[in-house]
Amino acid sequence: MAKETGKTDSFHPVFAPMFALGQTALEELDHQGERWLEYGASQVAESFRVARGVRSQLIGAASTMVATAGELAARTLDATKAWTTPIGQVVASVANAATPKV
Repeated sequence: MAKETGKTDSFHPVFAPMFALGQTALEELDHQGERWLEYGASQVAESFRVARGVRSQLIGAASTMVATAGELAARTLDATKAWTTPIGQVVASVANAATPKV
């Protein structure tokens, strides 16, 4: 086994530019990979914010629709009651008048 001389990059000087280029390429890949990860994470975070906003708007719209339908049903029932009460009273009075008194 060769004894360590303290020199960490022990390769032939002819290969130095090639190793430097490889090291630079690896560092640039690392840097670009980090940027891509950060960009992807920010895009995912933005899509979650958009999805929450859309969900909130859909829930608000559905609540408004349900409230409107409930109000319409209540008004319809009130109108039906207003119409049927007098008619019911007339029918009842006619029925009472038509029944023979014993």
